Amino acid sequence: MDFVAGIAGKVVDFVAGKVVEAGAQHFGYIKDLKRNFEQLNEEATTLQSKKEDMEREINRDRISKRPKGECQDWIKKVDDVHNKVDAVNEEYSKEDNTRWWLPTPSKWMLGKTIIETTNQILELIKDSNFEGGMVVDALPQITETKPVLTIQEKDENKEDVMISGGIISRLSQLEQLSIFLGFDDPKFGRYGNKWGKCAKVVMNDVSCLKRLMSLAFWFPKMEYLECFLQGSDPWKKGIITSFNFIVGQHGGSSSTVWFGCLQERERQNRMLTLCGYDSITNAIIVVLSHANTFTLFGQRRVQSLCEFGMQNMIGLIRCNIAECNAMVIVMDGNRLTRAALPNLEELYVSYMPNLRSTWEGSFPPESLNCLKTLELLKCEKLKNIFSQEIIQRLSNLERLRVESCSALEEVIFEEEIGVEFDCVLPKLRHLQLSHLPALRSILKGHQLLKWSSLEEISVVSCCNLKRLPVSISTTPKLRRIDCERKWWNELEWDDNGIKLQLQQLCRWKNEQHRFRG
Repeated sequence: MDFVAGIAGKVVDFVAGKVVEAGAQHFGYIKDLKRNFEQLNEEATTLQSKKEDMEREINRDRISKRPKGECQDWIKKVDDVHNKVDAVNEEYSKEDNTRWWLPTPSKWMLGKTIIETTNQILELIKDSNFEGGMVVDALPQITETKPVLTIQEKDENKEDVMISGGIISRLSQLEQLSIFLGFDDPKFGRYGNKWGKCAKVVMNDVSCLKRLMSLAFWFPKMEYLECFLQGSDPWKKGIITSFNFIVGQHGGSSSTVWFGCLQERERQNRMLTLCGYDSITNAIIVVLSHANTFTLFGQRRVQSLCEFGMQNMIGLIRCNIAECNAMVIVMDGNRLTRAALPNLEELYVSYMPNLRSTWEGSFPPESLNCLKTLELLKCEKLKNIFSQEIIQRLSNLERLRVESCSALEEVIFEEEIGVEFDCVLPKLRHLQLSHLPALRSILKGHQLLKWSSLEEISVVSCCNLKRLPVSISTTPKLRRIDCERKWWNELEWDDNGIKLQLQQLCRWKNEQHRFRG
């Protein structure tokens, strides 16, 4: 009997312990209801932003690419979880949250749902980085649905597409023609040699089309572009209003993967890509003057973008420059007689081994007045980003990303800045600094920058950066700081209170996070 009584006692204790544990957890659901609810909506906003970025990436080229199945599944899960968030928001608005201490079954269920939904969101955010990319080539095919014709490369295990002369020219009603032959594929040489043999014949056919309004075409030789411009009536009459011209070939260098991604990301309706050619021909200038996106890749002689003539780039909205080994400065203001790139919104500069400065000298009014995004990647000799003249022109800059520029010591050079600190990049929203071993300061000295629009800061592998020139009062919209915990703990502050306030916004890099109630 004693033995049975002992067992019974242990069972009672165990059950009682579980009841107490469950009760404590249930009370936690209610006690932290407001904080958990705010956390849920914050993470839901982050997830929605990632989804929108993904959808923009997918929709950039529906003709030649299609989303991966796993990417489509992820988007569906995001939609499902957002429906849950909407339901939670509706339920939360009905509760009397002023008396949080009053436990009710509905509050307990709401708190439990909030925790579970938040964890689902965090898992989706974690799974949002598709390392192999989000899109794949659409099924290889040749399709004609007049007045549109799309030609794509075949699978490498199947027979190659061969286009005979005289076929395209007989499609007299054709208005849109797109030919995609794996230019941005690391194995592009497989297509390049074969395409080079028939490109001229096809180009002559294309030149005969009278109703053509949209053309995507790879000109492997400059002379082919020149012949097209001279022979195409739609081009000469201005009927072709949408184009994607790729001129030249690249050699499968270290940034091939980057270049391919950029091609898809930046596909616009008037795009020119110049690859590998060292001379600036009249044909390039003619097309450039009509383009809104310009990619300069693998140029070995041009030392500055100014050599193309600012008057020929007035319409540019996006500009991408990569592996131009002779370029030492993107733009030299001293060579300008008119506004430089007045409509440019995005500038990407990458893999530039000899670039020492982005811009120098004085710039005419309205230069770079619309620039919103600036990205600098792998510019090993870059030391100067913002000069006194240019910092005043970038009043609309919203995103700044600097990565793997090993010589960079300061983002803003105080001795160069002659304007008040509340006038420096007043619309900057996102600042991303990563792998900058020589970086010592964003702004020399102890001044705090009044970045009233700043929302996010990301700092990774910047071991010598010892100060952040911000505070809650000078950056009222700041909602997130991504950084490494060790780096954050070693930062220097004049007021430790600022550190404690900002630390609430930190999201530690290289650490696993999972929200718990």
